[in-house]
Amino acid sequence: MNNKLNIKIEQLKNINNIELNLPIETGLYAITGANGTGKSTIMTVISKVVRNSAFNVFQPHDYSSNSKITISYDGKENSWTKASRGWSCSSTDIISLKGFYEGSIIHGMRFIDANYDTLLKAERVNNTILTDADSFVSRNLSYILHGNYDFYTNLKRIKNRTLAQLKAFKGIPYFIEGTNGIVNQFCMSAGENMLISLLHMLNVVIVRPAKSEDVRLILIDEIELALHPSAIMRLVDFLQKLATEYNLAIYFSSHSIELLRKIKPSNIFHLQKELDNIAIVNPCYPSYATRDIYQHSGYDFLILVEDVLAKYILENIIDENALYKSKLINILPSGGWENVLKMQDDICKSNLAGVGTKVLSVLDGDVKPDFEQLYKQKGLYTNLTINFLPIHSLEKYLHEKIIVNKDADFFKEIGDRFFKVKSLKEVVDSLIKKNDDKAFYNYLIKNLKEQGIEENVFVQKVCEMIYRKEDMSKLLTFLQKTFQN
Repeated sequence: MNNKLNIKIEQLKNINNIELNLPIETGLYAITGANGTGKSTIMTVISKVVRNSAFNVFQPHDYSSNSKITISYDGKENSWTKASRGWSCSSTDIISLKGFYEGSIIHGMRFIDANYDTLLKAERVNNTILTDADSFVSRNLSYILHGNYDFYTNLKRIKNRTLAQLKAFKGIPYFIEGTNGIVNQFCMSAGENMLISLLHMLNVVIVRPAKSEDVRLILIDEIELALHPSAIMRLVDFLQKLATEYNLAIYFSSHSIELLRKIKPSNIFHLQKELDNIAIVNPCYPSYATRDIYQHSGYDFLILVEDVLAKYILENIIDENALYKSKLINILPSGGWENVLKMQDDICKSNLAGVGTKVLSVLDGDVKPDFEQLYKQKGLYTNLTINFLPIHSLEKYLHEKIIVNKDADFFKEIGDRFFKVKSLKEVVDSLIKKNDDKAFYNYLIKNLKEQGIEENVFVQKVCEMIYRKEDMSKLLTFLQKTFQN
């Protein structure tokens, strides 16, 4: 089964043409981008697989006769075009996944009853039709907003949907019983209102039913709306645990740095405007997605790198040679090498890192020929301080040392340190695509996780091995000279 949801959007709102391949696997994923890059449009399109009426929110000025949306999953393909009434699909076999969509403040479910008439109706509700809120809602609302589990022990809700409909509510509203009477959900803070609706949906759709072996898809637009940064952090922790326990793929749109710092770069899809279209950056590091450089001001040196491989190697060089003395150094993974260069150029031109901060980049060794051909020979980025690692990417390095030109000592150390249940030889022998370095790396990580070893631990230890084995003298000299100037 192909677990990627492929989305193609043509001529819809401000998107001319875009294609995304989104994993439907357990975990948290983020779609980020500046205002106007199409985050909510993309979230709405994705939501078609969990909510049949998703496209109803699009207005006549959003599309044309050339507009087309194509969704593919598990061998099925649905191409949607605008018809005289609604949208027409190319297939009768409609792609449908279990899950739900919590939309934006305009189109979402979280504020579905938030209007003046409903407020008046809520004011007239009395205790006779109320019951205690499920502990899943009250305890997690307490934890996310206040860091404890008993702040909302007096949270109530209407007993059932039938009673709610008799009172003309579209959803099931909640209430807090206080010393001065009952406070309805619509008089609570925006953060409380949003979280109550989200937790209610999670409880009804995910927690109460029997656990499913199939991955369920949860979509949350504008997740950080009206939440304090500390509440956002606790919300992410909560969602991560929930995703693991209930086999959920949770996608949210956001540009909150607090939230994105907890998401793996491979799970961040960043939208950015390029000419007359929107481009996707994936994997994407949080600092690239948010341009959150102001948090790094005050450092003497800001080193931009592609990934944690370079970060760990540079940390080893700096620590082993005491290059940190009397200076503050920040090493910041920022994504693919061209993203690193663009980010470095932006920072230097706008002085985002602050007065006196020297900005440099260290790229993977395998991109040096491309950099020289595409940029250096054309006189581009000549004002930037740039250097390269003495090795290629981690994927290529491991593939070279374990498969292509087997390094017996390296092979043995990797096997002895990490593969204690299933041997490294067994893992290599069972691999089908031996010529693909990325496939090999992903296969290694999959087997490591099965043996209880997390990817970040493995990468850090391998980087220490690489530092010991490879000649870092040129990079050391570069850093020494840069730090002295």
